Amino acid sequence: MENVVYFSLGLSALSLIWVMTLQMRLKKLLRGKAGSDLEDLFRQSNTDLERLMRAREEINKEIDAMKEKMRHHIRGIQTVRFNPFKDSGSNQSFATALLDDDGNGVVISPLYSRDRVGVYAKPLAGHRSEYELSDEERQAIAQARDRR
Repeated sequence: MENVVYFSLGLSALSLIWVMTLQMRLKKLLRGKAGSDLEDLFRQSNTDLERLMRAREEINKEIDAMKEKMRHHIRGIQTVRFNPFKDSGSNQSFATALLDDDGNGVVISPLYSRDRVGVYAKPLAGHRSEYELSDEERQAIAQARDRR
């Protein structure tokens, strides 16, 4: 019976030390703040977090809208220089392809010779044109598609 009393006293002492340690840790955590101040801090943190999450959703929607708009902007540009007249001149002629993400755009080809210049523009849809394309124009389109 005496052992039970000593065991109970020892257990009570350990419990008292444990409670005092927890109290000191709680005081350190609050550092002079009232419990209501801590609750307000948690509420404010939750409110801020919710606001940030809503802002993130709005930003993601705007980014998606911008990406969709950018698909229709010129993103691939490539120029191929060449000499259309093998017997005279140099590589003054060129073919320039201007493409969006879907392969829509235009290929422009000024052809230079000694006595004249011809400029040709051919619309593109899906990397193809309803007009006949030269090898240099096809090369410019392929390179513009690959550079996006």
